[in-house]
Amino acid sequence: MRREGGLHLPALSRVPPLALPSDVIRRARTSFDGADESEHLIEVKTTGLGKHFPFYVTANEVRCSEDVQTRFHLFRVFDFARVPRAYILTGSLRSRCRLEPTLFRATI
Repeated sequence: MRREGGLHLPALSRVPPLALPSDVIRRARTSFDGADESEHLIEVKTTGLGKHFPFYVTANEVRCSEDVQTRFHLFRVFDFARVPRAYILTGSLRSRCRLEPTLFRATI
């Protein structure tokens, strides 16, 4: 287990990837702050492409990032195939990213 900014992060190998479009790997995780044992929600988005390549988020992930802003962290891993690097977005994804609707549910 690794520490990152006060959060305990279990090894990535323990969290199985879920299928998403193209080369994106998604892992949802929970971590705990060592100081007060508070729960943190961690979403990891990975790509072999560059830092500014768009990534997919679900409506549920956006809602969660707004509902629990102080506990929500999106780890964006990029250049995964060459020299993996990452940045962290904390709080509301709506305020941190430009969101574009790409999928709609239609009912008759």
